[in-house]
Amino acid sequence: MRLYLQAVTQRFIQDMETSAFGGKSFIHWTTDEKSEEFFKFDVVDRNAYNEAARSGKILIDSDMTLVDNGIEVYVYKDEQAKEDLAKQIIIEDLVIIPTELQKAIRVIQDTPFPEFVGGKETYEGIRITLD
Repeated sequence: MRLYLQAVTQRFIQDMETSAFGGKSFIHWTTDEKSEEFFKFDVVDRNAYNEAARSGKILIDSDMTLVDNGIEVYVYKDEQAKEDLAKQIIIEDLVIIPTELQKAIRVIQDTPFPEFVGGKETYEGIRITLD
């Protein structure tokens, strides 16, 4: 999903809707992976982001943010915060992850890791004696 958001960010830059100093921010609807709203992000400009941050109704989405790649993603604190902010700030766009990508993510989420089976300890330590 991060790569998709990075591509969307590049589109904003190419369309001259943003600059490196202004910027758009993504606000994730939820971090609940089971929710259908997990794949939705509101897009806000820097002023709307500042107002939302001052209100304390958004948090950093540390799972999605990659500062080095220019992706800043926040998440609504809860459903009430989302509803309140929708009345207070201008949401410029809604990004919904494409259905095919959603399906691929769901397959990955539903595929359990195999159970860990420890093997024989193969490391033989070297004993060093200091005089």
